[in-house]
Amino acid sequence: MHNTGEFRGAKLDCCVNGFRRALSFGEVHDLLWTGILGWVILTDWLRAGREPQSAKGRAGKLLQEPVVRFAYLLLTNGSLALTLEDRRLIDAHGDSPTKGTFTAWACRFRHVFPGIDPIEHLKVMGRGGNRRVHAYRMRPGLTWLIVMGTADDSQVPPDAVDWALLEVPSADISLID
Repeated sequence: MHNTGEFRGAKLDCCVNGFRRALSFGEVHDLLWTGILGWVILTDWLRAGREPQSAKGRAGKLLQEPVVRFAYLLLTNGSLALTLEDRRLIDAHGDSPTKGTFTAWACRFRHVFPGIDPIEHLKVMGRGGNRRVHAYRMRPGLTWLIVMGTADDSQVPPDAVDWALLEVPSADISLID
């Protein structure tokens, strides 16, 4: 456990609803536990859903590797749709996912949200503008957060922060902020 004085006042680099923001530790903790999804990248810890039976745990255990990448791209895209043609989805062999694979990733991601469907399927114009392609995006009106690390201007190294405090809903954040 780190001394909370080491990271008191540190700003954390976050992606809130797809937009980069620097937030205090307390703001991050509140959003992490009140939003539809919270993900601390440095510890791979993910919390999804608002119900008592909501999913919590390591993203790698809740989702398979390709689905983790799909989720990350979807969540950092904000309200923009993630399409089959997105170059970030191309694997190490230069192959794009098939429609079936893309749909399966979305289905597996949805499974970590008991009782809610956080993403919507749509069709958008493809790269050439001559055909419509399958796409997914987060549903409007939901709040989600990805904690990326410490903000550049905080001058606090990521390893000085006790990230485990974010994984506890009742952590006494007043000691930190």
